[in-house]
Amino acid sequence: MALGGSLVGRCILGWFADIVGVWKVFGAVGPVSGIILFALWLPIVGTAPAIVGLIAYGMISGSWFALLPAATATISPVHEAGMRFGMLISALAVPSLVGPVITSALIEKGNNTFKWAAVWVGICSILTGVVVNSVPAMTWWRKRMASKEEETDTELGAVPSNVEKSRDVTDEKARDR
Repeated sequence: MALGGSLVGRCILGWFADIVGVWKVFGAVGPVSGIILFALWLPIVGTAPAIVGLIAYGMISGSWFALLPAATATISPVHEAGMRFGMLISALAVPSLVGPVITSALIEKGNNTFKWAAVWVGICSILTGVVVNSVPAMTWWRKRMASKEEETDTELGAVPSNVEKSRDVTDEKARDR
C-alpha cells in the first residue's frame, strides 16, 4: 500500500512542484511525513486509518525521492548537477545504513511494538524538514533585514545604495559629454 501511494505521490507532487516550486514542496515533505507518522502510526488506530496512513506516508516519501534530484538541480550549475547529486547520495549512505539498525533496536526494546520506532522516524522526518527549510528561511531573513536596514538609513538621511549608483551613472554620462 505504501508503494502504491509512493507511485502516486511521485507523479502528483512532482507535477505540483512544477507549479508552485520544487523547494516549497520539497520543504513540506519532511514535516508532513512526520505529522502523518505521529498521527496515524504512533497511536493505536483501526485498520482503515492505518491503511490511509500507509498510503499517505507512501505518497509523501515517494515525492521525497522524486524531488531530491530536482531540488539538487535547481541550486546547481548544469555542468555540476550530476556531481552534486552523487555527493548528496554519498552523504546519505551512512544515515541510510544506521537508521534501520536504530529502528530495529527500538522495536526490540519496545517489546516488538513500533511505538518508539515511530517516534524515531517521525522526529527524523521533522528534522529533515527543519534542515531543508533553514536555508530559504535564512535567505528570507537576510533580505528582510537588509531592506529594513536600508529603510533605516533612508530615514536617517543616508542616501540609499541604488540612488548612489544612479548618481554615479549620471555623473559618468555628464563627464562623457
